[in-house]
This record gives sequence, structure tokens and C-alpha cells, in this order.
Amino acid sequence: MSTDPPRTIGAYRVIGRLGSGGMGEVLLGESPGGRRVALKVVHRHLARDNVFRARFAREIQAAQAVGGFYTAAVVDADWEAAQPWLATDFIAGQSLKQVVTDFGPLPEASAEELAAGIVEALIAIHAAGVTHRDLTPGNVLLTESGPRVIDFGIAKLVAETQSVTATGSIIGTPGYMSPEHVLDGEIGPAGDVFSLGSVLTFAATGHGPFEDKTSALIMMRVAHDKPDLSGLREGRLYRIITACLHKDPDSRPRTADLLTALADHRHDPSTKDWLPPPMLRAVAAPPAVEPLEPARGVSRRKVVGAAAVGAAAVLAGSFGAGTLIMKGLRSKDPAAHPTPGSTLRWKSDIGAFVGTDFVLDPIAVGANSIHVGSIDGSMYTLDIASGSTRWKAPMQRELSNGPVVSGGKVFASNTSGLFAFDATTGAQLWSNADIGGAVATDGALVFGALSSLHGNGIAAFDAATGVQRWSALEGDTLSVPHLCAAGGVVTTVTGGAQLCVLDAATGAQRWRAGDAKLDFSKLESPVIAGGTLFIAAGSAFRAYDLATGTEKWKFDHYTGSAIAVRGGTVFMVDYERAYGFDAADGTVRWLYRAEQPLTAAIAAGTDSVYLLEAKVLHALDSGSGERRWSFEAPDKLGRVAYGSGTVFLCCDDRNVYAVNA
Repeated sequence: MSTDPPRTIGAYRVIGRLGSGGMGEVLLGESPGGRRVALKVVHRHLARDNVFRARFAREIQAAQAVGGFYTAAVVDADWEAAQPWLATDFIAGQSLKQVVTDFGPLPEASAEELAAGIVEALIAIHAAGVTHRDLTPGNVLLTESGPRVIDFGIAKLVAETQSVTATGSIIGTPGYMSPEHVLDGEIGPAGDVFSLGSVLTFAATGHGPFEDKTSALIMMRVAHDKPDLSGLREGRLYRIITACLHKDPDSRPRTADLLTALADHRHDPSTKDWLPPPMLRAVAAPPAVEPLEPARGVSRRKVVGAAAVGAAAVLAGSFGAGTLIMKGLRSKDPAAHPTPGSTLRWKSDIGAFVGTDFVLDPIAVGANSIHVGSIDGSMYTLDIASGSTRWKAPMQRELSNGPVVSGGKVFASNTSGLFAFDATTGAQLWSNADIGGAVATDGALVFGALSSLHGNGIAAFDAATGVQRWSALEGDTLSVPHLCAAGGVVTTVTGGAQLCVLDAATGAQRWRAGDAKLDFSKLESPVIAGGTLFIAAGSAFRAYDLATGTEKWKFDHYTGSAIAVRGGTVFMVDYERAYGFDAADGTVRWLYRAEQPLTAAIAAGTDSVYLLEAKVLHALDSGSGERRWSFEAPDKLGRVAYGSGTVFLCCDDRNVYAVNA
């Protein structure tokens, strides 16, 4: 920020800056009586536009007439000031968009309470002669005591000044516009009801009812197509949403009728259990505010990266659609240096292979040693206690997959084939030149992806002798180099983008599954645990019943990353987030946010889960997601594994690091 805002605006003392957008900046203010407000100050270039000033005055005067518990009321304004401003109730919370993005769809009961709150807000807005015009998940805040609708009456002003979404002269957010808005540019209370149906669809399913690749295609769907309500079960909420999404505005329900239908779901503000606990913790987190002058010795990054989104969610609406100051919910700031409990045990300079998109696990942990691939075309076996090299096996080329260890044997593959070694001595037990990619083992058998020179598909070999037991999917160029073997099955992905589960003993197909959101080109290592197959690919995370292939639960709000399972919890890394899910039903138990993107690697220990953030290893409590300690390496960390009370790391400096867990 080039200049600090004034210390006072009207009668309000400015405490700090919350963020900025195309229309102005948003400040935290306090009245003489101690009431906190969000001060929204118009940019100077807009203040010089007399036409804008007149519209601003007209819209704010109308908005000031709006009351009601479920709105963020406009409490003061001065449209004649050198820089026009308005003050609204300061509401601590997160936008619906952010909460669903972080935690997935709301439970049905929570979505119905959300619906009741928004409907009551719309009744208050419409009673004042105001139409919201841009009701979206970003303009609905979730708080401990229920939802709040913000930025009513000024959405059109914002769109006109910063072109939030415009096609021709039509202003709005395509996926949340009404058909009459798209076709004729008409905006009225019935249009807000249609937008309500779209917002509730997003809240309950995680996707909008008219999603598509471009704004033009979305608006075509809004005007002419049936809504996509996949993920909604038949029931009251389904009936309400379908009624709201009627193409004919005269056929949509009135807000009063909606409120009657939802009467027994109107939330009691005295209780704080309308959302699941992880969501409630997120929306109740304390605010992070950028002070006007950071204290000496305190970096702006530390101020900005404070504990939580909290009150900055007031920026999620139209006025402040732009730069936010804070990163979001965090346990604590990442440690810049090693902290107690994170001491280095040893390091070994073996030219460690850090891993690529095709070699996700270059470290295999055995009983007393670890096995690591090297850029010199060898596999090293290091003593867990000391880091000394027990043996080294030349493989001519870098590893393509693995190593994997089981039953006193180590298996790894590269373009020369599949190799089996004695885990204690390093003696080569057998090899097979037909295998050129993925490798997995269940102890008795070793499974490998056949190279194109040998017909493609997958084959199984006796782990002790290397004798081939069966082959399957012959001629199929497998889409990805990952195999997973456990629970009597082996999994792969066909060239036709189908998840394929085979019987481990015979190679017979057990079941297949396909999903439009499963982008197998971005598949991370699948995990089998507790009779469930967990798979992360692209924008989809799925849990399948291992025996039947039935989808047990899903989570579609992440960018694709690594997973681990331990003790009934599934851990997942997602760009700047890490999640802990209940393995049985997918409930989000906790969410951790990092300052920087997290590496696509994760390991689960006895009571901690281990993440990599650039050069830093973080240990989080498995149950709560609280950060326990951190360890900083000299260079970027690429892969992580856990075993025998030790965390093992592959680093870009080509060392392997062993850190006490």
C-alpha cells in the first residue's frame, strides 16, 4: 500500500486495513462508543465522477433502509465527502464460497438453516425497495450465529466500475443470474429468488447448477437448460431449490412462502451449532488486520499471515472483490528454524532422487533400513540409526518407480526392467525386462506395468522367484504409472480413463469406475486401508468400497495432491491446504493452511502427519491439525517418508535427511 488511509473517517477511528477491490478499500473502524464497523472508502478516481457519486448516493440511501438480523446493515455513509464512504456492520465470518471450497458442501440440515437465513435477509432487502442483483456464494457470510447477506444494493455500482462480469450491457455473475436477467437484462425480486436457488445448490453440492467452461455457455445454460442438481437427494431442500430455479419468474415462490416452508429451520442465534465443528472454528476465528503502521521489528508478513480470515470476510462481497490481506485459517505461523522435537539425526549425500510426477515415492522404509533411488542409477540402502550405506545396487538407469519393500525383499523398476533384491544383503534375486513402469507388491506377488515393447497391460510375478503368474489388460496403455496393491486387489487406470480393480491372485476384474472429475493425468498414489480405496486425481478425491466399487464419499474442492491414511483419518495435501478427513464418511476433521504451496507429498506417523512447505518440514497433530514443530532444510524438500520414529526427507541438495519425530 503506497499511503496509509486517514486516521479518522467521519466519526470513526480507523484501526487498520482489511483489503481492497476495484471500487475502493475496506478498513476496520471503531465508533466513539466502541462499535466496530467495516468502512468502505471509494477510490479517488471514482470520487471525481459526478455520475458515479449520484448513483452511489441513491443506492446507499436505499440500502440504509434495509434492516434484519441476517443482513450486514449500512449504519452510516457520506456520499458528499472528498472520498465517499459507507460504514456497515462489522461481521466476523467467512464467505460461503470460501467455506465450501475449504471444507466441501454443507450438510443438508446446515444448508436448510442457511436457506432460512438468506430468505429472511431477502425479505428485509425487498421490503426496503432494494433488489440485491448479485446474490452469490461470495456475498453470503457464514458466522457462528447464522448467515449474513452483504453488499445488497451496490452490486450494480461495483460491476459498472470494475467490470466484475459483463457481457454486452448485462451485469452480474453468470452462474447466479436469472434467465430474465440473461435474456432481457431485467432485475427484480424474483431474480434474487432464482439466485437463491443457485446459491443453495452450491452450498449443498459444491457446484453451481449451470457450470460450464465460459461465461457465454453458462448464461446459455441459465436461460435454456435444466439445472444440474447432482448430489442433491430428494427432500425439502431439493423441492425448494427446484422451485426457485423455475425459468418463469412468475412461477417462482415468494420469499414469504419460502420462509414458511423453512420455518422449523430458522436458526436460534443463541446457539452455535448450526455448522459442523471444523466450519464453525473457521468462521469464528479471530480477525487479521493490517495495522496502519506495523510495529518496529514486526514484519508485514507476520502481521498479514495472522491467525485467521475472520472478519476479513467482509471483503468477500462485491465492494472488496480484490486483494485480501490475510491468508486464512492457520494453527500457527510456520517456524523459520528448527524447533524442539525436530532435531536432525543424520544426513547422507547419495545423490538422492527427489522424485517427479511419475516417481512419487523414491523412499521405501524397511525394518532397520531405508531404500532410496539415486541419480547415479543405483539404489542405496541406508541404516536407519546412522545413515551409513549398507549396500548399493547398480541399476544402470534412474528409477522409474519405487522402490517398494515387503517380506525382506525390495523391488524397483526403470526402463531396463523390474529388479528384486534381498533387503538385507542387496543380492539381486531376479529381474524381468518386460516391466517398464509402475510397480507394487502385496508381499506374495509383485505387480508391474508391461512396457510397450511387451504388449502393455499389467502382469503379476511371484515375489520370491520372479515367475509370472498372470497378465491382464493386454494391449491397454495404462494412463498412469501408479499401481496399488492391498486387500487382495491391485488397482490401475486404463487408457480409457477407467479406474480398474483386479483380483490380486488371478488378475480377474473385480470392478471399474469412471468419473468426469477424475483427471487421471494428475493421479497421485492411491491408498487402500480399512476396506476402502482412496484416490486423488485432478479436482476429485474419492473413497470407494474396495469389495463392490460403490462410492462411499467424495470431496471435490481441491487442486489435486497426495494422500495418507492412519488411525481412521485420511490426510490430504491440497496446494496451500492440508486436511484431515474421517475415513469412514469424509467429514472434515481439521484444516491447516500454509504460507506457501505445499509439496505433493505427505507421510503419516504414530500421532503426527508430516508436510513439506518449500524447505520446511511441518509436523501436525494427527487429531487436531495443530502444528507441533518444524524443521528447515538447506534446500527445497521433495519427498517425505516415516518409519521407526524417524522422518526421512529427499532434498534438492541431493541429500537424504533423517529427522527425529
